[in-house]
Amino acid sequence: MRNDCPSCNTVYAVTTQDVGKRIVCKKCGAALVIADDGFRLDLAVPAPREIVEDAVRPKVKQSPLPNLAQAKAIALKSVDIPTILFGIGAFLILTFAFLPMIGRAKQERRVGTLVEEKLDKDVEIRKLREKSGNEDKIKKMEEDWTKRSPVLEADIKYAEISNQRSGYFDRYGMLLGFVLLMVGSLGMVRADTHLVKRIFGAVVLGVQMCFVFSTAIGGCRSLPGG
Repeated sequence: MRNDCPSCNTVYAVTTQDVGKRIVCKKCGAALVIADDGFRLDLAVPAPREIVEDAVRPKVKQSPLPNLAQAKAIALKSVDIPTILFGIGAFLILTFAFLPMIGRAKQERRVGTLVEEKLDKDVEIRKLREKSGNEDKIKKMEEDWTKRSPVLEADIKYAEISNQRSGYFDRYGMLLGFVLLMVGSLGMVRADTHLVKRIFGAVVLGVQMCFVFSTAIGGCRSLPGG
């Protein structure tokens, strides 16, 4: 049995028990009659629109989460290749900008460990000297500190060297992020993008160009004989 509208192909759930019923298509408004072989156009004058039984109502699939579907469609529409490049570039710039600060904090932490342990040693020795008979303990603490302090000082030196070595890679990482950010900004100022995105891309691109010019001028002034 044909269960779709001959006019617009809207599918209905019909059975042999519905034969002889007349309905109006919910989509195109065509007058239909249910025959033995399925729907046919009703050539007679259509009756007034009436409530159709549940058995012959069109099957409409409704999304259980319409808001989620709409949000997904908006997100897919707004996220494009320039936006992705812009995000990656911004992430790289922020990451490699903070890595040197983390390295310096690591070095400062090791310096603080050295100062703290030395202070603890001095305080403990001062307490021991207030009483007699602690010469052996004081000597033992001095010997332990003589062995311990070179290790702490070496840790500080290693952290300093690590910061000096990582600076090379940090700058290359920032350069890569800067390039991706610039490419993303150029993509955002296309004529087919949203006005807000074009303005945002133009502002970021302008800030980048100012940074490039200021860096170049500063580099030229620092050259010998400039």
